[in-house]
Amino acid sequence: MKSRAQAGFTLTELAIVMILAAMVTVGLVTFYLNSQGMWVDATTQSLIQRDATLIVERIAHRTHLAYTADVISDPDSLHQVVILFTRDLEETSRFWWNESDSLIHYSVGTTGVDLGPVVGSKVERFQLDRDTTHVHLRQLKMATTAGDPVAMNAIMRLYNR
Repeated sequence: MKSRAQAGFTLTELAIVMILAAMVTVGLVTFYLNSQGMWVDATTQSLIQRDATLIVERIAHRTHLAYTADVISDPDSLHQVVILFTRDLEETSRFWWNESDSLIHYSVGTTGVDLGPVVGSKVERFQLDRDTTHVHLRQLKMATTAGDPVAMNAIMRLYNR
């Protein structure tokens, strides 16, 4: 029978338990950090998609009110301007990619006053086209902070014909 002084753990047993506890802790921390990173990436992706949708909705709303449209390549073919007109060919609104901040800006009416960006997310491509009854958003390309691409396209009808 062991005496009370001999009861307890050996140094080897204690070291093994501490190593196992450290391995479990490292595993849990790694899992938590990976989960947190995936959550941040997914949140960023959804915010960029929401901003792209807001741009498309704003352009679609103004396009539905217009009679005709014109598309100009400015400053290049990857970044264009869409100008919407009434039946009397007065400008109703304009959307363009601003070279200084890489955001989509807009103006309403004939004043041409820049009302600022539609949303705060940077745009890499803003390509449009038109025909007699539609404005085609060929590519609206944005990227998350992690560099993941978000691209949209749409066809918007000129209803005020």
